[in-house]
Amino acid sequence: MTSSLYISIFGLGLSVINDLKQAICAQFSSSIDIYWTNIADKNLQVLLIHDDFSDLPIITNDDRRQLKILKLRQNELQAGEIINDVLYLPLRTTQALAHWLHQAFSDDFIQTTENKIETVASAVMQHQKLSHQSISKAFNCIFHDYANLSKFLIQSQEHSLSFFDVQSKEFYSNHHLNMSDMPELEVIPADLNSILLFKKQFKPRDLSHGIWQFVYDHVDEAPEYMQSYQLQMWPQPLQPQQRHELFKISAYFGQGCSVQYVQSKMNIDHAQLNRFLFACDIAQMLREIPSEQAHSVKAEQIDPTPVQTGALRGFFNQLRKKLGI
Repeated sequence: MTSSLYISIFGLGLSVINDLKQAICAQFSSSIDIYWTNIADKNLQVLLIHDDFSDLPIITNDDRRQLKILKLRQNELQAGEIINDVLYLPLRTTQALAHWLHQAFSDDFIQTTENKIETVASAVMQHQKLSHQSISKAFNCIFHDYANLSKFLIQSQEHSLSFFDVQSKEFYSNHHLNMSDMPELEVIPADLNSILLFKKQFKPRDLSHGIWQFVYDHVDEAPEYMQSYQLQMWPQPLQPQQRHELFKISAYFGQGCSVQYVQSKMNIDHAQLNRFLFACDIAQMLREIPSEQAHSVKAEQIDPTPVQTGALRGFFNQLRKKLGI
């Protein structure tokens, strides 16, 4: 069973409502069942309401403890920002909205129950580790060897682990496969029979989230990340027990932060941050930003190891063009 979120939008124009729904679905629909409901629903958890209607009796006298209210107000200068639970329109960026929702419900996400497929996947992934060089090399062939193709299999020892389609932006994982040893990884063009089998037996995830999960679960030791970065999309981890910490990391990098700042604030192991950022990099959820643009920090200028991160940056740029995500 996946977690659910009951949301109501009140007092806004149709175009704004559609923009909000699209933004919320893009962030959560792969891991949470979203229900669009009315303002009086006893199950209502999130209310997005125009500030002009926030003093209605149904709001001021509400006793639903689980209800989180986000007011919306027009302000061109602060468009897309959230200050004191007020989201300013127009919605030019969705990062603040995603951050607010994750912060409001991060504890609820931890308590959700895994479905059977996710449990199997979690048990398998713990034993399958690969070097970041092996993962980079496998994905590198997408644009070097198969530049005109869009459908691929991820294989190890001729066992098909995953299928993905860069055109439809879908990612399918073989949760039935239990491999204790996976020395090498390769990405090859998918044949028709494999495509049909994956689509028949497994449900797709968004391509970016699927690639992120695969890399995060499989990478053994990630390369060093020592600069400032900003997330362009929040990862959606499959395992509920991981979400609390990973959503906190996402919240920091969603604003744009240096690695040093996040590590000091969360007291987290640098290797864990490297693993998270490497998976985001492969999945094209991440961009490097100048240190002066980093949130709440004056980062020290540290030169990354040229052999390790310099070569990888070129790889990620090429992959970004190929995947179009």
